[in-house]
Amino acid sequence: MLLTRPLPGTATAGGTPNAPLSAERPAGLPQVKRNLGRKPEQIGGWTVYDSYPRMFASAFTDTRPVMIAAMDADPLMAQIGWLRAMGLQVFTSGRLEHATRELARNRTKWSVLIVDLDGFGLAEGGSTADSLRDLRARMPEIVVIGVSTTVANNDFSTDRLALCDVTLRGPVSLAALELGMNEAAMNNLVWQSRRAADKLSTMTEVEAAHG
Repeated sequence: MLLTRPLPGTATAGGTPNAPLSAERPAGLPQVKRNLGRKPEQIGGWTVYDSYPRMFASAFTDTRPVMIAAMDADPLMAQIGWLRAMGLQVFTSGRLEHATRELARNRTKWSVLIVDLDGFGLAEGGSTADSLRDLRARMPEIVVIGVSTTVANNDFSTDRLALCDVTLRGPVSLAALELGMNEAAMNNLVWQSRRAADKLSTMTEVEAAHG
């Protein structure tokens, strides 16, 4: 279902080492088999939920796997089920640094990173917020969706791009998730443009200083 209006109450745009994992199987990693049942697979520190045959039409057309970083993924099981019903494979990890390492290795293999902001203390500006900001600075093309129960409303604006492309209030509805994924992809283009402009400005300043 293509949603063309913002949802009510939203802001609009203005451990041990873990093996790397990607949508294309790296050497030495066991093949992820089709698993349409309830039981996920455990591979290289990831919990892997295979996609279902697509069960409904969606405006989100990217077919690459979705990555979820959450200390406790149980509250997100409904959302994981919806993503699978959209025809998307889902990989979850309880460690944010595990997710960011994988993104650095295989940044083009993933469609979206969804982060439980509450679990990692990011919603209140916790220390691990630096890890996410660093990810945004180094890999601006990675689409990031934050989920938090502490925010007042879904935020589809570009006000928090240094941290994520959109922020969704948990528990996240199917409509908010689908709209959020599309809005995040569009906001990410804005973020990439800002980062490119920042780099150009820095290069100009350096050249002027040495001119």
